[in-house]
Amino acid sequence: MNNLKRIFYQLFEQNPYILQIPGWSLLSPEGLVHVLGSEPEDKIYLAISARTDSQFQFYNDAYQSHYSAMVNEKREKGRWYSPMEETAQQFLKNGYPVQGFNLYLSACGQRKHGKTYELLMRTAMAKALSEIYNLELKKHQLISLICRTNNGSVLDGLFLNQMYHHTRPIDSLEATSIHNR
Repeated sequence: MNNLKRIFYQLFEQNPYILQIPGWSLLSPEGLVHVLGSEPEDKIYLAISARTDSQFQFYNDAYQSHYSAMVNEKREKGRWYSPMEETAQQFLKNGYPVQGFNLYLSACGQRKHGKTYELLMRTAMAKALSEIYNLELKKHQLISLICRTNNGSVLDGLFLNQMYHHTRPIDSLEATSIHNR
């Protein structure tokens, strides 16, 4: 975790809020076990911090890819950062005071980006934005917002509920500031 914080600080000169989210094991048939309640084996980490301007900064360590855009720019769909960006746009459409942010995705891997990836990233992004902007949104509000982002169905809502359950912030004791090391 310290390495993640150090890299984030080197990239953005800020200390991040870090979420641990279920990894790619949910894409396999064995992933059903995770939906039934056991802990996912692999994890993805999403580190994020708020900005005071309206710029989005994304970095993915698996692709060694950096992407930057302004809030209202027209974008190409289907990129690794699209679900996170679209979720932020949905927050803005709903009138939430979300500005720009810095985001670092770690341990994601280069996998085919299907619906599971999109739902996973949308869930993490919604939870992270709610936290860093102190929006105090409840689980059902976040799931509803994500479903609207994804033109979601009832099944998406059920899946999102499980994803939300397994998406958790890194304990504040574990996420000690990089400056205190």
